[in-house]
Amino acid sequence: MLRIEKDTDEVRGGETGTGLRYVLGISTALAILALVALAYGFGGIG
Repeated sequence: MLRIEKDTDEVRGGETGTGLRYVLGISTALAILALVALAYGFGGIG
């Protein structure tokens, strides 16, 4: 019984971890793009 519950928690944790990693990856990419866009806008690059 405990083993089954642990497996279920592990599966849920894995799904949550993957989704969180996906969201964090997109958020990080957007944040970097936003910083680059601001740098270009203020003439900080080039």
